[in-house]
Amino acid sequence: DKWVAAICAAPTLLPRLGISQGKRCVCYPGMEGDLVKAGVEPYMDQPFVVEGHLITGRAAGSSFDFGLALLTVLAGADVAEKVRGAIHYCA
Repeated sequence: DKWVAAICAAPTLLPRLGISQGKRCVCYPGMEGDLVKAGVEPYMDQPFVVEGHLITGRAAGSSFDFGLALLTVLAGADVAEKVRGAIHYCA
């Protein structure tokens, strides 16, 4: 029941740890081949992917979306929306 979160190149390490098999993931563009080789389906058109208790993010440019997704699952949608408003994030 623990959450695992990885962003940028880090999701490419998850198959080696047995964490991402059979799950959808996203990683830094250009590194998705590492996921494919490990049998993990990359969703490169997404800034982040939540799959079970796994959250992956594409890159630094998607860090706000990734962080808000983390807040949503860990603290609830209300908290994530409060933070979104406080930082004036409108993507």
